[in-house]
Amino acid sequence: MTTPPSPTRRLRILHLSPAPIYDVEDGKGMPSIFLGLKGAVDRGHQVIFAVAGRENRDYDYHGIRVYEWRIPVPVAPIEHRWLHRLSQKLWGAAYYVIAAVKGLRLAARFQPDIVYGQFLYAAPVAWLIGKVHGIPNITRMYGTFLFPYVGSWWGRLWKAEEVLAFVTPCTYLICTNDGTRGRDVAQALGVPAE
Repeated sequence: MTTPPSPTRRLRILHLSPAPIYDVEDGKGMPSIFLGLKGAVDRGHQVIFAVAGRENRDYDYHGIRVYEWRIPVPVAPIEHRWLHRLSQKLWGAAYYVIAAVKGLRLAARFQPDIVYGQFLYAAPVAWLIGKVHGIPNITRMYGTFLFPYVGSWWGRLWKAEEVLAFVTPCTYLICTNDGTRGRDVAQALGVPAE
């Protein structure tokens, strides 16, 4: 396990995410992502946010350097439940590959002190980048949908991406306590309490 850097020095933090800063429109949706990123910037840290988005571009957003890229796999509408879920799995597989390539390139250029994987798809990619660069990696889950499935092998197989996020080695695992029983899931999957 790598040792986290001292909290008193200014850090270069690489965040990876399959979800944008705001999931509805600017300033609306899920503020948890933005507030964490902006909080780090406000404390003097340099933040890169690498995200799967609608187009290939890079820009600054409130002091956060954003690198966005497209995943060229369409996801079926949610009304087509099974097709939606299967297309999401294909999208996730494409995310692992594309995010790993883009993330490794950014890390080589940016030389981060910490890599932060937000949501289930980013956790294994953050681990890979952390391993390659010898830096701590943090997995950040915003709750979980895994608890009802964790007790059966079929459920774990169906939710393999989320299982992988929980069991991927990390310096810290942060899971929002939103009533979805993240602690119970982590314990059931053998995540060390520390």
